[in-house]
Amino acid sequence: MRMRPTALLRSLAAARSGATAMIYAIVLIPVLAGAGMALDFSRINTGQAAISDAVDAAVLAATRELSDATRNDADITATAIDFFHADLISAGVNLTCPDPAITIDRTANSVQIDADCDLPSTMTSILGVDQFALRASGNATAAITYLNLALILDVSGSMAGTKLTDLQTAAKSAINTLITPKTGDRVRISVVPYSEAINIGAYNADAFMSDPGHDC
Repeated sequence: MRMRPTALLRSLAAARSGATAMIYAIVLIPVLAGAGMALDFSRINTGQAAISDAVDAAVLAATRELSDATRNDADITATAIDFFHADLISAGVNLTCPDPAITIDRTANSVQIDADCDLPSTMTSILGVDQFALRASGNATAAITYLNLALILDVSGSMAGTKLTDLQTAAKSAINTLITPKTGDRVRISVVPYSEAINIGAYNADAFMSDPGHDC
């Protein structure tokens, strides 16, 4: 006689004989184990996604900090750890995660984060599996710009008066905008004035300047 699994379980549960109860117990264990494995498999997928998202958030936060010349490695590490744990809390997953391992490469301007977490099992524990080890890694490179700029300023007689004053103000404004504590030494600016005459200094009094139309 063919019987559906659910009907078989109901009939075994309704039986009162000792032998039937033993069979019921034997059948029930793998059924519960299978159900527990299915439940824990879903929890593993959810937990893995949560860890990956937290690592991604931490890596992005760390690379933003890396582009700021005022932030040292300890500052960047602290920021990454804070973002990692905050993102996990918002995910609401029952995970046990120590601080992730953070590697900062100043040469490559990159940040590597490796996280290891434990997810407690539910019904799978009847098979002797108390927890699952989950791992996620992430790497990102900061978009850091290095700039070498030359400001060529006309200080000839035609710039006398307010023109020269305005030029000085504009040049100072450009320098203060481009060179900040955050950019550090990543921006270098040279100022090259030009005029009808150039003071080359006493040490260069014997220097020879050729006529552009003639060979030296």
